[in-house]
Amino acid sequence: MNKRMIAAGLSGNVLEWYDFAVYGYFAAVIGKMFFPADDSSMSLLLSLAVFAIGFLSRPLGSAIFGHLGDRIGRKKVLFYSTMLMAIPSTMIGLLPTWETIGVAAPVLLIVLRLLQGASVGGEYTGSVTYLAEQAPEGQSGFYGSWSNAGAACGVLLGSAVAALINVVLTADQVATWGWRIPFLMGSAVGIAALLLRQHMPDDGALEVAPDSKSPVVEAFKEHWQSMLLGAGIAIFSAINFYMVFVYLTTYMVQVSGLTNSQSLEVNTISMIVLVPIVLFGGHLGDRYGVARVMKVAATAMIVFAFPLFWLMGHHNPALVLAGQLGLACVIGPYIGLTAMYVGTLFPKGTRMSGLSVSYNVSFAVFGGTAPMVAHLLIGDFGPLSAAGYATVAAIVSLACLVVAERRQTDADIDVVEPTLATA
Repeated sequence: MNKRMIAAGLSGNVLEWYDFAVYGYFAAVIGKMFFPADDSSMSLLLSLAVFAIGFLSRPLGSAIFGHLGDRIGRKKVLFYSTMLMAIPSTMIGLLPTWETIGVAAPVLLIVLRLLQGASVGGEYTGSVTYLAEQAPEGQSGFYGSWSNAGAACGVLLGSAVAALINVVLTADQVATWGWRIPFLMGSAVGIAALLLRQHMPDDGALEVAPDSKSPVVEAFKEHWQSMLLGAGIAIFSAINFYMVFVYLTTYMVQVSGLTNSQSLEVNTISMIVLVPIVLFGGHLGDRYGVARVMKVAATAMIVFAFPLFWLMGHHNPALVLAGQLGLACVIGPYIGLTAMYVGTLFPKGTRMSGLSVSYNVSFAVFGGTAPMVAHLLIGDFGPLSAAGYATVAAIVSLACLVVAERRQTDADIDVVEPTLATA
């Protein structure tokens, strides 16, 4: 196993998802600081809306970075995407609130979130493509899963830092200045990622004629069906990851009655468990077939979503933890393989473009809105409506997987590894 290549590939994902997760964990505080309202629920809703807005620029970022990744190589693009996340994160940590500069505060916050979203649009799919293409024969699933493990580590790091801050500081200290600390720490994570990526093995620029079509245009024109299927396959990951490991920290407080520190502790433990599950899912994909493992995971969500969310609705932290751990076991293998499998739907010359756009459109529409939609559903239909949302996502993605698998069996597609053609 090439540890240096894997470390460099996943490091940027640690930064990207650390910054995105930190915002979700402090959404309630940020809502009060940047969207003051008489109704605290409205402040939270507006804050979650800004969380969703950060995803709107993911498709744009994916188109730009996907084009560059197919033209000049994956390594260079990953270096730029890391910088585009680290700088806005630091600026959010220094941003004046509504009380200081009025309406300019939420406007600037939205701009910085859009920049972060554009960065994520190229980072994750770029690193998955890089690692899967550089992997030894028969290990593309395992190598590709390391990118998602990096994302999980980033969310874990954000959860751990948020939990520590809520334990060490008082509620007033967190609200006035403590929430800024995790964003400022993001700059240190970014520097570490940049240093690691300087030593990534060079994948080389792809050989593309200067007057040839844009890879993004080519993907839309020649592989639009694969892009639609890829977006559908990613719906499971988009909804369930952000609902279960970002929004449910708020759910635990509002529905389960846990304190902020308890909810973050539960989430941190679940994220620690999620990381090896993601990697194990990659290993299972290489051994038994990527699509097969993903179909089993999607089916498991359909069967177990309601019982597991029911457990999370209890006031006993142990039962809440059991519910979230169960969800981690179901979600982990699927999210570890999603981007790598979607990448196999495209030939190499348009792979990063097709994967980046289809994957990030799905996350923009469904992932970024997952916390907000879950919050609204629970308010109108009760706690278990979140389980219904997770179930619907699993059904849609499972259907798209079945169609994609049949198309791959019938078509001659240049996949990452030949063994994945029938996966």
